[in-house]
Amino acid sequence: MKVAPVYIENAAIKQNLVAIANDSSLQNVHHSQLRLAFSKRAQIDNITSVTAKDINITRNRNRNEIVLSVDYSAKIPLAANISLLIDFNAQSN
Repeated sequence: MKVAPVYIENAAIKQNLVAIANDSSLQNVHHSQLRLAFSKRAQIDNITSVTAKDINITRNRNRNEIVLSVDYSAKIPLAANISLLIDFNAQSN
């Protein structure tokens, strides 16, 4: 039961990255505008594991697309001094 919220948050992060990358109004904006869009969405979805500064932004000029990705870890305390560390890699494509 302690692991479920971490996976739900990861799904929300992935969903937001895909939504921003597919938004036609954000295709030709500066990276700061993309980060601002993520910050707004993260605030709405109560995402706390990742900030806009953590997002890697790459542009594929040949295919005219934006790829957003983020690597992060979540540490879940289980009992006493035992914790579970989960590494995530969310990407927009």
